[in-house]
Amino acid sequence: MNKAAHRFWNKENPLPLEEAAKRAEAGEAGQWCDDCGNFVPKEHAAESYNPCSLGHEMKFHAPRDMGEVQELRYGFYRLACVDRL
Repeated sequence: MNKAAHRFWNKENPLPLEEAAKRAEAGEAGQWCDDCGNFVPKEHAAESYNPCSLGHEMKFHAPRDMGEVQELRYGFYRLACVDRL
């Protein structure tokens, strides 16, 4: 399994290897952090503030078009997180 595909696979959310590889190649977000119980956003926070209460590094996906906005496909995400609540 290549490294990119491995990041999409975890015990809690096992994907078939083909699907994991497809998502990795497409650059899709794995799991949205906004839906996690460990996500604690602040309205006015310093640039260095991490909204994950466990300190996990997250990436941010900005919407590319209105379709992604309507489908709520934007925000902080991790490719896979074993601490997800």
